[in-house]
Amino acid sequence: MVHFADWKPGSTLTVVFSTVEPRPSAPGWQANNDLAQRSFGVSGFLNPVHTYLETNAGGVYGWWGTAFAFAPEGLRLAYSRPDGFGVLNLQSGEQTPLVEITPLQTFGDWAWSSAVAWGWDGETLFGTVHLPPADSPQFDLVAVPVQGGAPLTLVRDVGMFAYPAVSPFVQRSSGERAYQVAYLQALFPAQGERSRYRLMVMDRDGSNRRALYPLEGSGLEPQRLVWSPQPLAERRGYAIAVLDENNLWLVDTLSGEFWQVTGDGLTSRVDWK
Repeated sequence: MVHFADWKPGSTLTVVFSTVEPRPSAPGWQANNDLAQRSFGVSGFLNPVHTYLETNAGGVYGWWGTAFAFAPEGLRLAYSRPDGFGVLNLQSGEQTPLVEITPLQTFGDWAWSSAVAWGWDGETLFGTVHLPPADSPQFDLVAVPVQGGAPLTLVRDVGMFAYPAVSPFVQRSSGERAYQVAYLQALFPAQGERSRYRLMVMDRDGSNRRALYPLEGSGLEPQRLVWSPQPLAERRGYAIAVLDENNLWLVDTLSGEFWQVTGDGLTSRVDWK
């Protein structure tokens, strides 16, 4: 069974993946915490599997499994597990831990780990840290320098399911490549997994923080956020796609406008290419 899979950046014929073994008891699997690559020929030929990580324990609560996210250049992967996150170099096989996290005691048959996102410069990881003790309800959104250095706290008490997502970069007149970070802010951070969320956006250093959607009401279910690859139109900004009651909404991050795209309540996943 596949636990993680993604196309390698710059390739349409190479997949990197990790696996789990099915189990009759909850949550239904035992993670292998492995990582491998397989390439496909245009004629359907399968190249041999190349293994980056052999099956391993995966740290505290390793049965839940390690998540991965490609760096922009495709030569590194961020890895995230219940006790921390870091970077795996695919060329050397070296794993570099960046942040140690106090594993959350969920008192259930699931484990929490942070969703992580790369900055477009490949020099920063954005993620969520769980503060001690093990049953603490506090989670902070942080930016972590990949080359070393202490995490910078951007948002305190963000909630356990912040799902940071980085916008496409914008070349400013100064030459700087700027980008924004979208995330979910828990309406009731102390309520843990039961809280709903509001879509927020900020600059990569945590400044210019704005609430976008919904501005009132019961909030959103936790979900991964998806940025548009291009601005919506002239004089409009990049958009973020979100699901609200299983309907697709688009939010213009420049004007703050939002509008509903579907109304049948049947949308469950979003991607934007």
